[in-house]
Amino acid sequence: MECGKQIPDDARLCPYCGKPVGGAQAEAERGLKPVSDLFTVPSGSGLDALSKDQAAQQHWLRRLVALVIDGLIVSVAVWILMMIIAMPLMMGYGMGGGSYQPYSWFGFGAFPLLSGIILVGYFTFADSRWGGTIGKSLMGLKVTMDNGAMPTMEKALIRNISKIHWALLLLDVIIGLATQSGYGKKFTDKYAGTVVTKK
Repeated sequence: MECGKQIPDDARLCPYCGKPVGGAQAEAERGLKPVSDLFTVPSGSGLDALSKDQAAQQHWLRRLVALVIDGLIVSVAVWILMMIIAMPLMMGYGMGGGSYQPYSWFGFGAFPLLSGIILVGYFTFADSRWGGTIGKSLMGLKVTMDNGAMPTMEKALIRNISKIHWALLLLDVIIGLATQSGYGKKFTDKYAGTVVTKK
């Protein structure tokens, strides 16, 4: 590559300088579709495709399983972190003769909030560093920009911000599928210019 960096064999663009790699320039000149256009359906919205198209259903099932895997990983990490934080408090209460109750310290709202923040950070870092999380990797998925390049940290944050709460994520998916003719993007993917594809 002109910038002298080592790049993946299947890259269409250099992730460092953005220049076309190998046949990517020729592909662009021949008018090949960007990655995101591979999910476009002839008519109707992404929701229509999801209700009728088996490829759309399989795509979202893989993404759901990947999300559950990643959610379990983050939940375990959050529980460990909260126990590490709570341990000194429990010891302090015990030495003072009081009875410590963990829920009185962090409440029922702290766990989901902390989980959401860590989940957004985990997805953002993994998408921008490796093109996907552990769950996506296990399900044979990857995150790219529409042109096939690796997402930047900023673009990865935009596409993952709705993961701070499950209700926001659900709205993100529904609005994205309802307002686009393709089935491959959430609403935030549209603005980030990102898409989840098979490896």
